[in-house]
Amino acid sequence: MPINPSNNTRSVDFSEAINLVPNTWGLFGSLGVFSPKRLSQRTAMITKKELVDGVLVDRNYNERGNVQSDVGAQGILYRVPHFPVDDAIYPSDVSGQIDWTTIQAGTEKLVEISTLRTEKIEAMRRKHSLIWENAIARAMMTGEIYAPGGTLKTTYGSTINMYNEWGMTRKSFAIRTGVGYDPRDSMEAIIADLQDSVKTGETVDQFVIVCSPGLFQAVAGNAYVKEQFKYQPLAQAAEVLVGRLVNKLGLDARYRSFAYGGMVFVEYRAVFNGSAVITANQGVAFPIMQGLGQLAFAPAEVFSAVNKPAQDSYLWERMSQRDDKLELESETNVAGVLLRPELAVTITFNPAAAT
Repeated sequence: MPINPSNNTRSVDFSEAINLVPNTWGLFGSLGVFSPKRLSQRTAMITKKELVDGVLVDRNYNERGNVQSDVGAQGILYRVPHFPVDDAIYPSDVSGQIDWTTIQAGTEKLVEISTLRTEKIEAMRRKHSLIWENAIARAMMTGEIYAPGGTLKTTYGSTINMYNEWGMTRKSFAIRTGVGYDPRDSMEAIIADLQDSVKTGETVDQFVIVCSPGLFQAVAGNAYVKEQFKYQPLAQAAEVLVGRLVNKLGLDARYRSFAYGGMVFVEYRAVFNGSAVITANQGVAFPIMQGLGQLAFAPAEVFSAVNKPAQDSYLWERMSQRDDKLELESETNVAGVLLRPELAVTITFNPAAAT
């Protein structure tokens, strides 16, 4: 039985261990609008062709005046940033260290290197997953390739931005949520703009607004919205009026969501490095479709990876020659690239009452 650390003449019992693991947020990854792209180089090119249609003008039968214009192509380059994270295990990390989980099981043992190694590798992989989600979120919210260390600095800013690269201005729409307004009246313009901008030949009919808590509550709590749902014989009606609003798009219960006016509103509360992923009282609207963006991975700078498709993560380990340190090195080389910046628009809300 373990000794009481405050009084070595008495013993203590142990409760179940409490292990706190940070929330693993992954909303944008779950929506599937960014597909993985495993590059063999660190630099890639995005090419774009835009077809031009027009209604033909009639001619006399002995004329040939209508000539089809050539389709022009454009291209931009981007580089993939490098995100290493390393760790190590030293003899002092395991020498005489008690594995508290074994005490609870009634078999007091010391910490083993293999157990500590597994814990450290799992922590590294969580950090890689966090980078992937953050890379997509940053691309969706700003058009930027996430690279806060300045390794992708450009003439116009701290990193590559797809709006700047293509010479575009990001669009913004405001949803009226004040007393006397139906938010749906503001939403058709958003849907129409996104539909008109798809230009892939497909008809997209599912649209999402990923919202900050403030924007989500402004719409879900709108008096007109609640009044309308009183008369709807739907399970969602009960959720809007008395429930918590979950289970849209197959997402887990952390993400409140509901459908209204042709849009699915999804609340995203994630905070990375102390900053909210979604800017306060804002959101981003986009269609659910393939080709919106890509999560591009680049190979590590090792001979075994040269000119080969990249892995999502790399991990190496080695014991020092002196046998006094087990080194763990890992990296993920990834860029969240918004391929179609015109299909991600900023959403705000206007709480002013109707006059």
